[in-house]
Amino acid sequence: MFGHSLRFALVALIVPSALVAVAEEKAPFWNASGSQGAVIAGKPDAADAAIEILHRGNAVDAAVSALLVLSVSDSGNFCFGGEVPIMVYDARRKVVEVISGQGAAPRLATLDYFQRQHGGHIPGGNDPTTAAVPAALDACLTALDRYGSLSFAEAAQPMQRALKESPTGWRADLGKTIARLVEAERGSSDRRRGLRLVADYFYRGPIAREIDLWSRQQGGLLRYADLATHVTRVEEPVSIEYRGYTVLKCGPWSQGPYLLETLRLLEPLDLKAMGRNRPDYVHALVEAMKLGLADRDTYYADPLLADVPLQELLSPKYAELRRPLVDMARASQELRPGDPIAGRALLGTLPQAYRLPPEGRIHDTTTCVVADRDGNVVAATPAVGAA
Repeated sequence: MFGHSLRFALVALIVPSALVAVAEEKAPFWNASGSQGAVIAGKPDAADAAIEILHRGNAVDAAVSALLVLSVSDSGNFCFGGEVPIMVYDARRKVVEVISGQGAAPRLATLDYFQRQHGGHIPGGNDPTTAAVPAALDACLTALDRYGSLSFAEAAQPMQRALKESPTGWRADLGKTIARLVEAERGSSDRRRGLRLVADYFYRGPIAREIDLWSRQQGGLLRYADLATHVTRVEEPVSIEYRGYTVLKCGPWSQGPYLLETLRLLEPLDLKAMGRNRPDYVHALVEAMKLGLADRDTYYADPLLADVPLQELLSPKYAELRRPLVDMARASQELRPGDPIAGRALLGTLPQAYRLPPEGRIHDTTTCVVADRDGNVVAATPAVGAA
């Protein structure tokens, strides 16, 4: 698929079956296939970058290049300082691993602070107090180090070209930052050592100190120590068996497992008989998703800091308790989390007040999926948040 690119949102990585991308455009069953590799990205120039890199690198090299370009071309959904959960299928080792490209909150971002300053709520929009450690860069560097074959400078070439096409405003500033990181990498002739020099320059060197100063000037909470102690976790994915497939997602530090809970709810339903995209089919999917998302809002957190009852949330027994809440005659207008610990379909009392997001444009996520000729597959969902 080196001659063409697709834009398609892959919601999960499914193994051991081959990667198949089918998207509806004008024709009801439009599809494409290839034997040398496949690229799916949120913007055409990101797909083009990945295809370019696939000629001399592997799927991880190409995905990192696409992610770097997306931070320029799809900046409404993903920025260089954002977050990016990454799933990698390593064909040589035959394993799927997750790179947790989610930065931690600053040490100053305590519950007491937000109670005193914001009435117990975390402000929306671009308020500097909501900024987490920018984890996307280190996630990309970790991917290159663990699975890739190219240097940061090589992977960043398409991004640098994109920045030079419009060298004004934030693009000019970002171009200078990337040039500094490339220069830092030249301090070593060893590829992996060079990648760590890039990480050190950003998270523990001059750029970290500049971010600290900027944050202080803007009233933000990020400090040098938050960046210097940042660590990108590599972990096993969360998984369930669904109709003969193993479906894998990132852990509850992301919203990924809610999809697995949704599939648990849907598994015994005869979706095929309902008819693809017919009213009953869409209704069943949406109502099941509502239940999974309600549990997400109630229980998901960083498992290093909170006890997330993930095993109970994804158990078939819990799905049996919750499934009768999917009423095929009406759409629920309520937030209905369950109680997986007590084994109840509904939680008696909501643990906190829930508020809808403010009106206006809400930035969401973009996508990057790459497969290479050797069978390696990368699925990444970069995000920046609301604006």
